[in-house]
Amino acid sequence: MLKKMLFILVLCSPMLLTQAFAHGGGHAPAMTSEEVVSLASKYVVSLVKKKSEIDGKALDASWVNIPEKDKKIERELSWYYVVSFKHEEEKKKLYLMISKKGKLYRADYEGVFKEFE
Repeated sequence: MLKKMLFILVLCSPMLLTQAFAHGGGHAPAMTSEEVVSLASKYVVSLVKKKSEIDGKALDASWVNIPEKDKKIERELSWYYVVSFKHEEEKKKLYLMISKKGKLYRADYEGVFKEFE
């Protein structure tokens, strides 16, 4: 009986070790600043298409056409970025809070996300 259990253990150990080493720890590779801004731009397009409201008003389609020079990462904290879009005509900035895993958490015109800090 003991021999049989040892045989099964030896037979199964390569599979167990393979699974242990195959797991990468769940950390996504860091995004470059260009990738973060590009992702934020895609979220703006989505917000416009969905007619999402920011401060009680649907986000205008003109936000999709913000020049690259007016898009930037305002802050990078341990688990998220704050990306801003400066709209010259409306004299406003739109801020998007995006996790380092790429999920949009919030968008507003203030850029203060105290409940997440």
